[in-house]
Amino acid sequence: MSPRRKPGSGGNRRRWTTDADRWQDAASAHGKIFGKIRPACTFVEVSRLIDPDWLVEIEAECVVVNEDASDP
Repeated sequence: MSPRRKPGSGGNRRRWTTDADRWQDAASAHGKIFGKIRPACTFVEVSRLIDPDWLVEIEAECVVVNEDASDP
């Protein structure tokens, strides 16, 4: 990432799990990676993922703020 850019507070994460009873395990692992970043989040149970060994799939989007932008 360029030194002139920093992660913004906007964004979204979508998480799919094959076992909704284990959502807290997935949320805990997610928290260890992303820490205090708290964007909008969706968690959905699905019957299966593309790889049968996967428990969770995550899709993440973020907003990057250009600190040098002259236009607010």
